[in-house]
Amino acid sequence: IADKDKEEAFSLIQGFEDLGFKIYATRGTAGFLKSRGLEVVEVKKLGEGYPNIVDHIRKGNIDFVFNTLTRGRQMDSDGFIIRRTAVEHGIPCLTSIDTCRALLQVLRVRALGEDNGTIALQDFTI
Repeated sequence: IADKDKEEAFSLIQGFEDLGFKIYATRGTAGFLKSRGLEVVEVKKLGEGYPNIVDHIRKGNIDFVFNTLTRGRQMDSDGFIIRRTAVEHGIPCLTSIDTCRALLQVLRVRALGEDNGTIALQDFTI
């Protein structure tokens, strides 16, 4: 999570933890989350050794990636490589806080077993 997004992302990440998700994060984000009381599995960044975050993605330890964008579009940045690896392995990758918030809302509704009023497109009539 980009430093500029950490405060806003915290409540979302806490919500995923409340739903039973295990939270994996690299050092900076892990420290931020741990300092606020979340249980976090700290993983290495690329270049810090094995196993790193990309290794965890490749092993199937990660259900989805929440990785907000930093400035610049460097194709060799850790964030770019993490996002690309997730996509290559069929793992959903969220880069927007708004999208992550929407996913959390849907998962909360499903966890409660409530009908959220969603209908299949083919069942929609005017």
